This record gives sequence, C-alpha cells and structure tokens, in this order.
Amino acid sequence: MILVRATGNSVTLGTDASTAPFSARPAMKASFTYDYSLSKREVTRGEYAALAGGSVPDSLRDLPRTDVTYYDAVLYANL
Repeated sequence: MILVRATGNSVTLGTDASTAPFSARPAMKASFTYDYSLSKREVTRGEYAALAGGSVPDSLRDLPRTDVTYYDAVLYANL
C-alpha cells in the first residue's frame, strides 16, 4: 500500500470547455479532508475471496477481480 498524503489538497474534476461531452461538465473542485492508502496493484480474485468470502478456481486466483460494484469495493476496503 502507498500512503497518499492528500489532506488539504484539491483537484479540479471535469471541464467547462463547450466542446467537452455533457458528462464531463461542469468543472468542480474537490478537496481532500483526509489521507488515504492506495494499492500498488489491483486486487486479485484470490485476495478478494479470502477476505470477502467465496471460492475461486486455482487457475483464476491470480487474475484481477472484476465486476465489483462500488458498494462491494467499499465493503472490501473496510474489512
């Protein structure tokens, strides 16, 4: 895991450019009120199953975990 010291920093998300897709407008400022950790690589199917439950065939254990909902990811991150 990599500690990202974000407290007090901000970033602009999106754009105000008239040529940008509607989904990318308007520009918004997001401010961080806490630091966070980020993994150096994606979570594997085996790692996810070990923490969240379930089984994975040995041949698939090292593949990245895909098709996870936002809520499943939040639950996993808080285990």
